[in-house]
Formats: sequence, structure tokens, C-alpha cells
Amino acid sequence: MSGISRRMALASVAGACAAGAARGAGAPATLMIASPNGRLTASLDPTGFTWQARFGGRSLLEPSPLGLRLGDGSILGPGARLTSQAVEAFDRSWTPAYGIRTHVSDRGQELTASFEDAKSGIRFAVVLRVSDQGVAVRYRLIAAPGGSIELTGEETGFRFPAETTLVASRDEGEYLFAPQSALKPLADPELTDCSDEAGLSDLPATALLPDGRCALIAESDRLTYPRAMLASTPLGLCIHLMRFPARATSPAGPGTTPPIPSCSLAVSHATPWRMLVVADRPTQLIERADMVPTLAAPQRLADASWVRPGRAYRIRRYTTAAALEAIDFATERQIEYVEFDWRWYGDGLHDDSDATRPIPAIDIAAITAYGRARGVGLILYVDRLPAMTQLDAILFQYRAWGVAGIKFGFMWEGPQPSVAFITDIVRRCGESGMLVDLHDDLRPAGLERTYPNYLTSEGVRGNEHFPTARHNVTLPFTRNVAGPMD
Repeated sequence: MSGISRRMALASVAGACAAGAARGAGAPATLMIASPNGRLTASLDPTGFTWQARFGGRSLLEPSPLGLRLGDGSILGPGARLTSQAVEAFDRSWTPAYGIRTHVSDRGQELTASFEDAKSGIRFAVVLRVSDQGVAVRYRLIAAPGGSIELTGEETGFRFPAETTLVASRDEGEYLFAPQSALKPLADPELTDCSDEAGLSDLPATALLPDGRCALIAESDRLTYPRAMLASTPLGLCIHLMRFPARATSPAGPGTTPPIPSCSLAVSHATPWRMLVVADRPTQLIERADMVPTLAAPQRLADASWVRPGRAYRIRRYTTAAALEAIDFATERQIEYVEFDWRWYGDGLHDDSDATRPIPAIDIAAITAYGRARGVGLILYVDRLPAMTQLDAILFQYRAWGVAGIKFGFMWEGPQPSVAFITDIVRRCGESGMLVDLHDDLRPAGLERTYPNYLTSEGVRGNEHFPTARHNVTLPFTRNVAGPMD
């Protein structure tokens, strides 16, 4: 720890002790940490079990609830006994496999407050971190009877100052600008019986404070945990854990899908980060988009040197000759990839088409060889059904052909199993040297750092909807801050 960082840590602890003395003997102190430049502070109240933040000397996040909802209906958090606290100053950096920066700096303070719940015997920690870019909070399970706990939700909340406007959307719908107490964007497509309830918003969402400051609400490091949405309440926003996979009743889906109302969290594991990327004005949010992957798990691929990001040109006619012409087109314009989309191997949506057998008019081996000689890679579309049933065969055959990557279609996240399914696909593709592009209803949470072969995803109102200009110019300050967008 540097001298400056150590002084910051000691000052924060001293401030917390002073706050505790003011509240009376025996009362747990409010625990506070500060960013390196001192403009952002975050605090945890272990008695009221709330968190809050100040930015630029003014309130950014009003006291907001924390806690986990257990399977028996009780709330883990309020009433738990604070057993220890520690503040650590960190100063590190990481090197992205690609992007606009050769390295990303990560400096700030992290508070770990450990608690014990006497009734359940559960021990857990609230981890609060702050940097110049933003503030984040998560829960870590330390000990529990049986080695894990069942969760049905979170109590994590976001309460902004009065007159704050929230900007959010749901699924592939338009953006809604609304107060935090009335943030209920319309879903597109329409919800079905196999959807989480109406009135929820997807992450990320952007808060525009009345004085010009802003904050992006996002999540990071979601590998095997339900995807989060936002529920609007009269007092602010709170985290909702999805119970249905998004768009579960699409043609490629499993049909009627029962809800999965709970998830498990094992000892030593943590929930995803709930975070605010903060800025004095919306344009600065774009400059701070590194915060989401910075909080994600570090790279797990043994080697990512082969990963090459780039643009892809879609092959319109499904013949070998058309593919070779597309490669020539891409070569002349320095486009890195060409792509066969839906139906290059059959229907794939309504039948059991084999995603390792192209239609007779296409010679994949000849196309990849031609492209390789010109520095152009081939990406192949694969529907969800073959991804679920024949991924091993797909990866084996595509490696043999020399395919560069896969665009998976009709993919979605929601409950714990569907999120784990997505993570597993990306991991297995990375271990097989295959790039990944995910389409349909997904939202970013830093997975591109953990598995750099995951280049991009859709999760946006795409061109098939003919989105308005207003929608398109809203994206850089909302959805696109949290992660890559196809």
C-alpha cells in the first residue's frame, strides 16, 4: 500500500470511528471509504443495513437498502451482528486482450464488513468498493449450514435524489425517460405467461440527476447467478432476480417454461457486483466503460493471443461462389470476417437440422481455406437447439474446417441455469479457439474480460425494428457503456 493510499485508509477509519462516537457508545459506526481523488465516497450503515454514496460533495445515492432474501422468506442482513471490518487500498491494472486501451488502471478502496446472523447461523460479508470511476457492492458467503444458501431475491436498492430521471428499456423495447418511482418501460416483444412480471427494467439503466451529474446502474461478474433487473418502487429502485429465461416461448425455445424462483450461493462465493458508474456529465460515462469488465473475474483462458476482434460482412447468397465473392469484398475493404447466418445448415428453428452439415451448395472447407489465404475468417451461425444438443460435435467439426467463430442465435439469460449455460458455451468455445457472438435477449456483465473470445452480443433493439434516431443516440449513454454491442 502506498503512503497516500495508507493515509486515505486511516482517514476513512478515523472518520467512521468519529461517526460512531456521535451516535453513542456501543452503536456500530458508519463505515466509509473514499476514491483516490476524494470526489466519491461510499458508506455502509451496519445497523440500518443500508449503503449510500456522495459524489462531488453532494448526495448521489441516498441511504438504500441491502440484504438477501432467503428461501424461507427471511431477509439476511438487517439485525445481523457486525463481527469484523477491514479497509484495503488497492492500486493495480489489467491488460485487455483487445480494445482502445493497452492497460486499464484500477485504484481505490475496498471495505469488507463481516456479519453473523444468529438465527440462521449464516456468516457473510458485504463488500463495498469505490474508485474514481464509481462505486459497487456485493455479498460474499463465508459460512452456512450445509455449505450453501438458497436465495429467492435481493433487497439491494438504489435511491437517488429527488427529481432524478431514469433512462431504461426492457427486452428490445424503446427507452423510457421517467422518475425512479415510475420506471416501467414497455417490453418488446410482448410478455407471455413465461416472462418475469411487467414493469421491470433491464440493466444497464442511466440515472440523470437534476444538477447534471449521472450514474449508470449495471452489474458485473455474473457467471452462474441469475440476471438482474430493476423494479421501481415509490421509494426508488431495487434489484429483481429473473425467474424466467427471457423470450422462453420463441420458436427456438423449450415451449412453456416453469419459473425457477430461487438460486443457490455456495460458501466462499459472491453475488455479482451491483454498481454505479459515475460522471459529472453523460459524455464521461462513455470514457468510464472500463469499470464493468474491471470488476469481472480476470481472464480464465490460458491463452487469448489468437483472439482478433473485427467487423463481419454477411454473405447474402448461400453458395460457395457467393462466399468467395464476399471474401474478396472483405479483403478489398480490410473487413476481418465474413458470416453465414441462419439456414446455412438447414432450418434449425423448427427441425433437428445438423449444424455440422452445410446445405449442398456450400463447401465450408473450401471457403475457409480461401479466406485464410487472404486474412479473412469465417463465422457461422448456430441456433440454440444444436448448441444445446451437439456442441461437442460442432466445435470438433468447426476446428477441422478452420472456422474462426460462432454467432449463436436465440440465446437468453434469466435464472441461474440459463446464465450458467451461456457461460459454459463461451468457455468451451474459448478452449476450442472459437470466437463467440451471442444474439437475442442478453445483457453485458463483464464476461468479455473473463473469456476474451466473447467478442460481442446483441441485447438491443436491432435494425429489424427500425429503431428511431432518438433510440440510437441514447444507446452510447446506456446499453453500450456496459459492454460490447452487436
